[in-house]
Amino acid sequence: MVRLYRFLSSVRLFLVLLTLLIVWSMVATIVPQGLEEGAYVQRYGAGGATLLGVLGLTSFFGSVLLAALLGLMELNLILCTVPRLIRRVRGDLHRRAELRRSPLDRLETYAADIIHLGLIIVLAGGVLLSVTREQQEVLVPTGTSVTLAPDGIEVTVVDSREVRNENGTVIDWTIDLLVDGTPVTLAINDPVEVAGFRFHFFHWGQEPMITLADAGGDSYSMHIGEGLRSPDGRAFVLAGVSASGEALFQIIDEAGRTVGDWELSPGERLGQLQYVSAGREVLNGFTASRSTGRIPVTVGLGLIIVGMGIYGIKMWRKYG
Repeated sequence: MVRLYRFLSSVRLFLVLLTLLIVWSMVATIVPQGLEEGAYVQRYGAGGATLLGVLGLTSFFGSVLLAALLGLMELNLILCTVPRLIRRVRGDLHRRAELRRSPLDRLETYAADIIHLGLIIVLAGGVLLSVTREQQEVLVPTGTSVTLAPDGIEVTVVDSREVRNENGTVIDWTIDLLVDGTPVTLAINDPVEVAGFRFHFFHWGQEPMITLADAGGDSYSMHIGEGLRSPDGRAFVLAGVSASGEALFQIIDEAGRTVGDWELSPGERLGQLQYVSAGREVLNGFTASRSTGRIPVTVGLGLIIVGMGIYGIKMWRKYG
C-alpha cells in the first residue's frame, strides 16, 4: 500500500501523464474529430483508421482516455498537495510565532498550495468536460435548419460569406445563424455562447456534390465522405467528382477495408436512387457543445492566478 501511494503521488508519474496528455492532444488537433468511419478510412486507409480508433484519437476530447489521464493527474495532485497542506496548517496553528505574523506574511507561505489547489480544481473541471461534454457537429448548406438534441433547439444557417481586406485578400469567413430565434454570427476563433450551447466555426467552402433522386422524384444531395450502405453490408462512399461529371465511390466492406472503386455516370443508378447531376455547393460547418465542467475550470484558473499573484508579491517584497 505504501509503494502504491508513493507511486501515485510521485512527480515522475505526473510528468509522464502530462507528456502523454500533451502528445495525445497535439495529435488530436491534427486528426479531424467525430467523423464517420468511412471518412477516416478514406483519409488514412483501413489500418490507419483502425489504429486511430484504438488510440481514441477520433473523438479524443470527449473520450474515456482523456478522462482517465486527467483523473490520474487529479489523483496525483490531491495525494501530493492535500496531506502536505493539512500538515502545514496544523503546524502553523500550533506555533505561536506563526500566529503573530501578519496575515499577508502567512498567506505568502501558502502561494504554492493555492496554485496546486487551483490545478486540482482545473483538472476536476477537465474530467467533467470530458465526461459530460456534448458536442454536435453540423455541416450543411446555407438556408438549412437543424435541430440540436436533446433540447430540440432549432438552428438555421441564414447566410455565410468571405471577409476580404482592401486588397481583396480573404482574411476571415463568417456564418450567420438563427439559434432558437436569436441571431448570432460565427467567425474563426470567435465562439459564441447562446441557448446553453457554445458555437464554434470550423468550415466554410464550396464542396463537390451530386444530386440523387428516388422513384418518387424526391432529390437528395450527397457530399464527399457521405455514402450509402448496400444490403450486403458494403458501403459506397463518395470520394470525388470528375470534371466530366462522373462520381467516384470507394467500396468499403463491413470490416472498414477499402475493397474497390466504382464510377457512376449521370443517369445511372445507385441502389434505389438515380444519379441526376453534379455540382458544387457552399457548406457551412460549426459545432455546438456544452458541459458542466466550465465553472470549475474557471474557478481553478482564478485560484492559480491568485496564487501566482501572491507568489509575485512575495518575490517583490523579498528582492525589491
